[in-house]
Formats: sequence, structure tokens, C-alpha cells
Amino acid sequence: MPVLGDACRGISDETRKLRELAEEVERLRAAQPHVVNISPPTLDDSYSPPNREEANCPDLAINGPRIGPVVSHPSPALTDSQLREPQVAAQVQLLPAVNPQTLGNVTVTPSQIDRLFQTFFSQYHPFLPFVEGSGSPDDYHAKSPLLFWTIIAIASRRDEEEPTMLTSLSQAVQDLLWQTVPKVPHSRLELKAMILICLWPFPTSSMSTDPSFILASVAKTGAMHIGLHKPYFAQDFSRVKFRFSPEELRDALLVWSACFIAAENITSYVGQFPLFVTDATLDMICTSDNHGNLPLEIYHMVLITRFCNRFHRVMASRERRMASLGENDSGVLLPLYESELKDLRFTLGPDLSKTNEILFLYATLQLRSYYLLERSHQGAHKEFILKAYRASLNVIWKCQEREVHSKLLTCGPEIFIHGLCAACSFALKILRSGYYSQFIDMDEGRKAFNLGVCLVKKCSIEDNDLLGRYSKILAQLWGATTEPTAVQPELKVRSRLGANLLHDTLWKWRENFGGQPCGRTVTASQGENSGSPSSASLGIAAGGNTHSTCTERAREQNLEPDILIAQIDTGPKVSNAPVLSRSTSTWLEEIGEMDMGLVDESNNHWLWNQSGISTLMAADFDGMELHSDYIFNTQRG
Repeated sequence: MPVLGDACRGISDETRKLRELAEEVERLRAAQPHVVNISPPTLDDSYSPPNREEANCPDLAINGPRIGPVVSHPSPALTDSQLREPQVAAQVQLLPAVNPQTLGNVTVTPSQIDRLFQTFFSQYHPFLPFVEGSGSPDDYHAKSPLLFWTIIAIASRRDEEEPTMLTSLSQAVQDLLWQTVPKVPHSRLELKAMILICLWPFPTSSMSTDPSFILASVAKTGAMHIGLHKPYFAQDFSRVKFRFSPEELRDALLVWSACFIAAENITSYVGQFPLFVTDATLDMICTSDNHGNLPLEIYHMVLITRFCNRFHRVMASRERRMASLGENDSGVLLPLYESELKDLRFTLGPDLSKTNEILFLYATLQLRSYYLLERSHQGAHKEFILKAYRASLNVIWKCQEREVHSKLLTCGPEIFIHGLCAACSFALKILRSGYYSQFIDMDEGRKAFNLGVCLVKKCSIEDNDLLGRYSKILAQLWGATTEPTAVQPELKVRSRLGANLLHDTLWKWRENFGGQPCGRTVTASQGENSGSPSSASLGIAAGGNTHSTCTERAREQNLEPDILIAQIDTGPKVSNAPVLSRSTSTWLEEIGEMDMGLVDESNNHWLWNQSGISTLMAADFDGMELHSDYIFNTQRG
């Protein structure tokens, strides 16, 4: 009898194992449809302006195909236009989630997890592919809860099935983030989560409450703490002997490169000294043979970002030596970097993707914005300022094109949104300058500026967030008084490096429409105790108010809701400058990025209706809290 019992138990064990094996086979079969092709949709290499429906303001009709999970099939031969799109060599193979997960008061089911992970890897991840896409979401959660919930939060930014998911998760994920920061050392997965949050930050209503700059610094120092800045000598930063495998080495280079891209973008946008100074690993990555074997999209982004890092560092070091930028040797330094800019475009070659073309144009705009700091605009300086203006229009047009085809602005990292905001600020500065308006096509500029404001507004995720407010600021400033023809445009904000123009724009709005007191300085304590929301939010010293700005504020200019913002003029401009011939004017308009071989300037025809941007009244700006850390120097400019 005992023998019979043992035999029965053996049969039972075999039956159980067979049942488990069958369940495993079924699970693997079920995982097959979750193989996601993360290549962006095929694009036509030719450029054509959007039609009337696509360019309709304020809500652009972006009807590009939604990228979803598809079954992997052998790919046909790539066309030339496909080769210029972000490509990822390996496909993302995701196994289905099994367990629900909970964070705070939010619980996501396995089906929700699968859908959001597919959304992230198909729509967001291809723009900067540095997160490994393998295994199941359960594996992500087991290895790094922060990375798991970061992916869920990013994928829910514009999720139509769960529109409240991001709002519900925002505070809980940020709490998890700042609980993770003190727990050192950080794993590479945790560092990836921090970098992702830098690239796709949570919505905020004020620049002063955006922690991206702080988080970028944490991510960089955390990566250095575990030796990612010296991946070939990582053992020197550890207590045990080890050596990266080839896969781990490539992953370390990816994390370090992504951290560099995110940190440099943030510091250039907020106007702070670059976090990366000199780095042998980045120098090695930037060799002509792509030593780190990075995806081509990331490799090109590192090259462009490294160029921006170099001239920002040089200009920042000059600021430390001198009272301000834009004096003495800048007339020598900037032309040198103009030469390097052309060399960079040659290095990037014909395989530069259309998204990275925008990044390159953004780099040219940052470099040439330093010419606005010059006290005297000589002939060459005027030419480069007009080139920067042309680059700003190209950034706006190309952002619209990429948004239609690949949802660059609504799904891509905020690098491109920052470029769009900078382009709109520069276009506004030149278009409302009586001095430079004589050299440009005002009608073309108005249309591009209209489009730029519409795109910035479209980037807004939540009501009253920073991008939504900035679109209103741009619209309101268009109605401000045009600068006199004889006065060359200058910047009062001069300590924010490549972001001088952006913060100068914000301060101009504060003076004209933000309730900033006229003709006197407000101390920090006075700002904090002020009953005015805008004054309390500023909380810093400010000056530079003139009689004209006070008068303009008293007029309380409103924008008519039924007309385009750029159709509002303050009256005919009286110009004492000689009228340029059409050939001269055309030549001045066409200088810019044509010498880089990027764009065709002859077919930029745009169709516009009279719907305009509604509800942009002055009352909408009550209580805006856009913050800046700079004090206007009324003795300059």
C-alpha cells in the first residue's frame, strides 16, 4: 500500500508539472501580440505647409496616425525618408502584466498596465530610446518601482481612456521620487526614472516650482556616484571587484548620454551654468565612429548638445570675469562658434533625422541669441540676428510638421517644446522691433508667430500650467508698443546665458501686464507680504519701469477674441530708414539656415482663417506666478 501511495503522488506531481508547463506555453502565446514596433510612422521626405484645417487656431487639427502596438513583421527596405527618422535597432518585446499595482490611492489593473506600457514604448520612448524594453511590467516594478510608475505617469499624460490618471498619480509619483533620492547608491534603473522625469516633467504653474534643474543635478551626481561617468573604470567606484559586460557597458553609456542631454537642455532653458563641464567619456562618445555604439538618434543629440554646452560654458565664464556679457571679445568668440556650427552640420551628415534638425536649429538660435547682448549692432551682428530670426521661424514650421506626422510636441521630450518657446520669443522680439521690421516680411512673420502661439498652447497638459500661461503671455505682448525704429533691440536680462531672451520676455510681461509696481523696486519681503497675487509670486527685486510702460499698463490692452493675435498693431510705424529694394529685402530674409542645407525657403505659403485665439483677455492673467531670479538692471540697456 505505501508503494501504491508513492506511485499516486508521483503521478500527481507529473500532472501538476504538465499543467504548469501548459499554462506557461499559453502565457507565452498570449505575449506574442505585445511585440511592439517602436519605429515612428513613415514620413514623406518632401515638405508642404499644413492645410487650412491643420493650421486652424487655436486648436490645431492634428490628425496624424496614432502609434499603437502592432505585431512584428519583416521590414521592407527603408526609403530615404525613413532613414532620416528616429530608428531603434531592437524591437521592444513586452510580456503581459500579471499583478495589479497600487501607489497611494491609485490602483492600475494588468490590462491598464499593458496598455500604458505599450503607449510609452510606441509613442514616447522612440524620441530618446535609452530605456530597455524587455520582460514584463511586473519585472520593472520588482526592480524599480520608481521607473515603473514613471513610465505609467508619462504614458498617461494625454491618455484618452484615463484622462484623470496623470492628475491622480502626479503627487504620489513625486513623493516616491523624493523618497528614492536619499537612498544611495542609486541603480541605473532609478537614474533612468529621474532622467525620464527631467525630459517629461509633471505639469506645474510656475518656473519657480519646477524641480527639473534640481533633479537633473541629482541624476548627474547619482550617476557619478556609481561610476557611470567612467564606465571603463567603474570598479574604482565600487567596494567589490566587477567589470561591466558589453551590454552593461552600452547601457551605462546610454544612461550617461541621456543624463547629459537632459541636464544641458534644462540648464540652457532656465539660464543656469551648465552642470557638465569637461567629460572624457562624452568626448569619447562624440568621436566620428560613434565609439559607444549608441542609437544614431541619441548620438546626434549628444553631438548637438555638446556643442551647445561648449559655447554656454565659454559665455558663462566670461560673465564671471566681467560685469556683463556682450562686450570686448564677444565679437571674436561668436564668429568662431559660427564656424564650428557649420562644421557640426557637416559632421551630422545627411542621416540627420527631422526631429534632430529641429534640435540643430534650436542650437543655432541659442548661439545667435547672444548677439542681442551686443551694445552696438554692427553689420555682421545684424546679419546673424536676422539669421537667428530665420531659424526661429524654421523651428516653428518644422515643429508643426513633426507634430502632424509623429506628435513631436505632444509626445516628445520637452527639449523640443523649449526650442519652440525660444523661437516664439525671438520672433516676437524681432517682429515688434521697429528697427528690424524693415528687413523682414512682416506678414510671413505674423503667420509663423500665430502658429507658434497655437503650438505652445497645444503643448499644455493641464489648465493654467506653465505652457498655457506662456501662450497667453506671448499673445498679450504682441499688443504692447512697438519699439522705436531708431532703437536697436536689446535685452535687460543679461545673466541668464542662452535663456536671457526668454526671461527678458517674461519680465517685459510683468512690467506691462503683471501688476509689477511702476518706477520703484519691490523687496523680497514686500513681495511676500503683498496682497497682489502677481507681486507675491514674484517676490524679488525688479526695476526698469519707464513712463511709457506704466502708461501702456494703464491702457489695459485687451485682445479681441475674434481676430488673430498677430493682426493687432499699435498703429502705423513711422520709419526714417531708407526703403530697401525688394531684392535687398528678399536677400536679408533668406539668409539663415539655407547655408546649412536644411530648409527650402521658397514654399512657405500658409492659409489662415479668422477664428483666432479666443478668451485671451487681460483678465485671464490675474494671479499669474511666472517667476524669475533676475533683477533688472536699469543702468544697462
